[in-house]
Order: sequence, then structure tokens, then C-alpha cells
Amino acid sequence: MIELCKKCGLNPRMSKWPPWCTACNRERRLKYANANREKVREQSRNSQKRSRERFIDSNRPLGICRKCGVDEAVQYAPRWCRRCRNEYARMWHVANRDKCIRRMRELRQEHPDRYKGYGRAYDQRHPERRKGQSARCRAKRIGRIREYDYTKYWSNPEKARQYVKEWSQKNPERTTAIRRRTYAKNREKIIERNRRWKMSRFFYARARKWEKRHGYSISPLTLWGLWKRQRGRCALTGRRLDGRVLRGAALDHIVARGNGGRGDADNLRWLCYEANVAKGMLSDAQLFGLCEEMLAHRHKERPMLSDYIDGMQHLAGVMA
Repeated sequence: MIELCKKCGLNPRMSKWPPWCTACNRERRLKYANANREKVREQSRNSQKRSRERFIDSNRPLGICRKCGVDEAVQYAPRWCRRCRNEYARMWHVANRDKCIRRMRELRQEHPDRYKGYGRAYDQRHPERRKGQSARCRAKRIGRIREYDYTKYWSNPEKARQYVKEWSQKNPERTTAIRRRTYAKNREKIIERNRRWKMSRFFYARARKWEKRHGYSISPLTLWGLWKRQRGRCALTGRRLDGRVLRGAALDHIVARGNGGRGDADNLRWLCYEANVAKGMLSDAQLFGLCEEMLAHRHKERPMLSDYIDGMQHLAGVMA
């Protein structure tokens, strides 16, 4: 005949004393442990210490793991190998994850300095492992991290920009290293983004480039006005200019700066890249004179096309 629990009267009794079921016994142990937490911890530590002292025997060989029967067992109970013990601990933590997390949070709140020391020591022993763990944790929580960063930034953008600026000034080497890593990792993407930006903001990008190269600024609106006045064509050749391609358009000083020319809008114009390279430091009159001399020399030295054709026909007849 099955005897029922004397406390709840529902489940079968599992022990002689107290005559309770498993659930009632577990509840009683939990109440006792919560009421006498320090005492229970001390008893657990003493029990583990006695177990180690009991099973450690340097004169006796350790033997083989009692679980897998392959590797050498450790010196304390249970007499399993390290791999079996780690696997058992891992499975236990998986099965009791919420309990472990709750207990870890309590310990961190009770002993913050101790656990900070544990973390620093672990980072020094296993830097690569910690780096991988941080990357995996960030990848798992990247959505929450981005949402938090976005909310924090736009709650006070001026403060966030000021903080980034001050941090970059205090840590120039780290800032440079971060920028280089980011560029190396996303090189093609950054180049394409800059190309699209220059295409969509051609006059603004050219004004910035002009200021860096010549040391004085010019308004993007001024460049746009010059472009409209020339109707998007080269001032010397009449070619159609295209700011969306590389070397599709170039700014030129009508009177070169080296010859005393000014840097204002009245001394600027848009040229195609080939005409700008050919002009160089020359004035328009000098460039046109040079072109005329080149054409005259070309016609003088090279035979006429008709003479060339007659000579070829005569040579063909002789050879026939």
C-alpha cells in the first residue's frame, strides 16, 4: 500500500522522516536555505573541503575516469576526468540558466570589487577568448545596442558630438587606428559612397577641393553660376562638360595665378580636362598661337593625302 505525504496528502511519501513527498521536502530545504543562507554556504564549503581531503592521496594512482573510462580522473570527487566534469557543469548550467543568472547578479551586487578583479584577471589570461566573447555578445545584442545609441544620440545630439570631439582629441592614436580599421574593412563601400556624394554635390565638392588646393575659398553658388553662364560647355573647345565622371570638368584661371591673375569669379571659367592641361600657364593668345604653329608644321611636314594615295598606287603598279 502506498503511503501518502503527511503534509500535502497528494503525492506518495518518498522518505521515512519527515514523511513527506519530494516536492514538500524540496520546499522545506529551500525555506531553510533562504532563512540560513550564510550557514548553508559554510556547510557547503566545509563539505567540499572534506571531500577533497578525503579523496586526495598522492601515494595512490588516480586511475581512469569512472564515467567515460578513457582519460585520467582528477583528485577529488566525483572521480571523473576534467572533460566529463566540464561537460556535466555545462549541461547543468544550461538546465538551470535562470537560476545561475539570478545568483550571479546577487553575488555581483554583494561583492562588486571582487568580481571586477575576477574579470580583469580573466581578460589578462585569455585576451583572444574575451575578444571573441565580446564580439559574439555584441552581435547577439546589436539591435538593442543600435537602438540605445540612436536614442541616446538624438536625445542630445550637440552633447554627443562634443563628447566624440573631445574623446578624439584626447585619444588621437586610437582614433586614427579606428578610422583605418573601418576604412580597410569597408573600403569599397566608402569609395562608392564618396563617389555618389561627389556626384550629387558636384559644386560643393569642387569648392572644398579648390579651397584645399589653392588656400582660398569660393562659393559653390558661384561655381554653379559659371556653369550656367557657359551652359555646361567648355569655354575653349565647346565640348559638353560632365561633372559626374572623373576628369569630366576642370576649373581654370583665365590669367594664371603665376602670371598675376586674381582668384575671384571674374578670372575663373570651366574647361574640359584636356584643354585645361594643354593651356597650363599660357594665356589664350599664346595657346591659340601654339595651336596654329602645330597645325602649320603638321601640314608642312606631312604629305597631302592625295599625294600619298598616288604614290601607293604607283608602287602597286611597279610591283605588279
